[in-house]
Amino acid sequence: MISKRNKDNSTSCSHPVTKHEFQDNKCLVHILRETTVKYSKIRSFHGQCQLDLCRHEVRYGCLREDECFYAHSLVELKVWILQSETGISHDAIAQESERYWQNLEANVPGAQVPGNQIMPGFLNMKIKFVCAQCLRNGQVIEPDKNRKYCSAKAGHPWTKDRRAMRVMSVERKKWMNIRPLPTKKQMPLQFDLCNHIASGKKCQYVGNCSFAHSPEEREVWTYMKENGIQDMEQFYELWLKSQKNEKSDDVASQSNKENGKQIHMPTDYAEVTVDFHCWMCGKNCNSEKQWQGHISSEKHKEKVFHTEDDQYCWQHRFPTGYFSICDRYMNGTCTEGSSCKFAHGNAELHEWEERRDALKMKLNKARKDHLIAPNDNDFGKYSFLFKDLN
Repeated sequence: MISKRNKDNSTSCSHPVTKHEFQDNKCLVHILRETTVKYSKIRSFHGQCQLDLCRHEVRYGCLREDECFYAHSLVELKVWILQSETGISHDAIAQESERYWQNLEANVPGAQVPGNQIMPGFLNMKIKFVCAQCLRNGQVIEPDKNRKYCSAKAGHPWTKDRRAMRVMSVERKKWMNIRPLPTKKQMPLQFDLCNHIASGKKCQYVGNCSFAHSPEEREVWTYMKENGIQDMEQFYELWLKSQKNEKSDDVASQSNKENGKQIHMPTDYAEVTVDFHCWMCGKNCNSEKQWQGHISSEKHKEKVFHTEDDQYCWQHRFPTGYFSICDRYMNGTCTEGSSCKFAHGNAELHEWEERRDALKMKLNKARKDHLIAPNDNDFGKYSFLFKDLN
């Protein structure tokens, strides 16, 4: 549930029943407005916090939640780094964010600035383009002054198919390769990290994996999608133009750069009256009845367990609920094939058990966040999970 400060009584929250003490329970929230509204809680930074993303949260949700020392989102990681370097408080961040948007609105009277719009300079990364052919050989070579050939002795032609993009983010202080934006008929609402990469492994997908291989790549892809940049060639042309603008007009470029003292936090200065928010679907509900209808819907229930990278994570059939090996399969006499309810071999059984554990973690996370009705056990093919939990 989303509860703000009570307008009539500033010491309590706006919840009509509980009315919690606001000052003691308030938290910083990042709001991202796309086709849906998504709220991300930003926990306070302390000495035990690790400046890295939590691999469990990325994959199926972290059960440690607020007790986890790793960041649960890229924006939380950025805020932690900011706090570790400057000591700025959450209150100061919220005030600075509000000031920024008020100034932006004042400078452009009557303009509507959507919360998900990425302003020029929002991509807070150093960017460079290098010779892709040299990069394959482990060399990082930039072009010559005329941008016709790479500056290596080989002098490879500086053409669009021979350029590679690299970025250095503020977080990792390391140059990362960025692959081209995935070509899909329908772009996803958001890009997710590759499950293998998030688990610290090498991507096993044969072909061009459509999931980001680093937080930096995900941020660049998101920037391209939000700004209608179709490919690396278009990005390169815009980058070249920005380089020329920096050299020709320092004053103009400074207005486009993110000021180090300002915190550009996508938010919305319009009053939000949402009472219930499903972070999983990005759905907002204004009443208990509407909320119960949402969490009981088939679409929501599928979201509880399903992630886009499931097809790349698992090699075998979906678990049937019978976690033992088929004796007839081991004897070579099973004729049921994929319809058999028992596992066909140790590898499939092992994956079923691993997948069951991952699904249970997702279920527990959803229950803890009240995203599942307490008495709802109707989850179709996932119902076998409730045998052990009830």
